[in-house]
Amino acid sequence: MTHPVTAPPGWYPDPADVHQQRWWSGLSWTEHQAPAPIAPPRRRRPGILGAAIILVGTFGLWLFAVCAELFWYDEHGSSFVIVVLAALPASAALLWIMARRLRPADAMSRWSLVLVAAAGGFVALIIPSLLEPPWLTWLDGLDLYAVEPIIAGPLEETVKLAVVVIVARWLTVRTARTGLFIGGAVGAGYTVFENIDYARGAAAEGGFHVPPAEHLGTMLWEVLGRGVFDAFTHPLWTALAAAALFAGSRGGRIRITPLAVAGWAVAVILHSLWDDIPGVIPYFPASRLVEFGWEILLAAIGFLIWRVVARRASLP
Repeated sequence: MTHPVTAPPGWYPDPADVHQQRWWSGLSWTEHQAPAPIAPPRRRRPGILGAAIILVGTFGLWLFAVCAELFWYDEHGSSFVIVVLAALPASAALLWIMARRLRPADAMSRWSLVLVAAAGGFVALIIPSLLEPPWLTWLDGLDLYAVEPIIAGPLEETVKLAVVVIVARWLTVRTARTGLFIGGAVGAGYTVFENIDYARGAAAEGGFHVPPAEHLGTMLWEVLGRGVFDAFTHPLWTALAAAALFAGSRGGRIRITPLAVAGWAVAVILHSLWDDIPGVIPYFPASRLVEFGWEILLAAIGFLIWRVVARRASLP
């Protein structure tokens, strides 16, 4: 039997049994044995690298397609491919990270998250798009123009949460943790479809009357601006509201509890502050920087709230 000739006394792997340790006296092996320590399970990577590849890769494809149309084909970037590529990067990267964090106990698959994002996000966007115009027309008729900006936040967050409730019918596990996943997926899908409209507008803005370089700048501002903050808007707001709603679930039934109302209110407040405050910032040369700073502040506040909820829900 071999032994660590120069080793001091202590527990060492048993040469005769890899599952045991044996005490080395400093001179020879003794008869004392103990189970070998179990190595801690390797922590699963959260998918940050993959998300970064998705984000950078998709944006790179978008930039290539835009430059091809603006500078090489003498056309302005308004094709379907350019619009879709502009809308996907941040939400696709976020869904990748969410899928990597799923556990067997969550009782949902990665593809179910993609399905919830696609179908739930589309429905959550279409309903407010149909409901908002009549409301705005009615308020215009009553000369209540000041009320119009506050409609979007409560309406959109209510519709997204209603979609979460519908999706919950097919869930076997309804906890704050699964609420973060389902709410985040609905919000990510909502963001994709909303960004399609913004990207389409930016791609078509100016047409042939705007120099290609200026047109590229307009699209870059829109795509980068929304892409940077996408993860801190609809996915985060809806995740918080859904987590609060599911936290009050008892006996497999969704209940409207004070916590659920508070979660919805937090989502509405963050949403409304994001949408409404930039509209009242007076125009001056650095106004876009002020707006950018406001978005950074709201994103930080929202993320800190999400982080507290995620830790309580054992998300990491």
